[in-house]
Amino acid sequence: MTELKEAEDRMSLTIPLGKEGDEISSFSVERAMGECMGRDKDVIWELINPDLDRLLGFGRPAGEIQSLLRRGNMGMTGFRGYLTHLIEEGGVEGVMLEGKVERLIDAINKTYVLFPAQPSNDSKKGLQLIPLLLTRLLRPRWPHLPWWHSMAVQ
Repeated sequence: MTELKEAEDRMSLTIPLGKEGDEISSFSVERAMGECMGRDKDVIWELINPDLDRLLGFGRPAGEIQSLLRRGNMGMTGFRGYLTHLIEEGGVEGVMLEGKVERLIDAINKTYVLFPAQPSNDSKKGLQLIPLLLTRLLRPRWPHLPWWHSMAVQ
């Protein structure tokens, strides 16, 4: 869950806040509490796995997962709380969620993030993100910018 939290912290402010009705907004600590109440961990897994597969399953294209990303309590913060509760209180083994969480982290990392996932020895790299952020924010007003302005720094 630490890697998911770190990825969430790097999410760009251009990713919208979650709101009711967003696909990811239905996953919250409150939902996890209800799903865990009085149930064995195997029953909990059978209850939650189909919904998690629909959200992050291997049949879902990475672009679709990127499009459902949201920030805040009705976004990634709430979803991370949901998973944390399932592991800590529901007894769901983290290894069972690993593939789904990795797909989510990958989607976050492929979406524009504020800071690179790994620190770079190249001191100029961090400075390259500032124009990229400005370009992303100004892009709708400046459609004449060359296509390469919208490319993420690798």
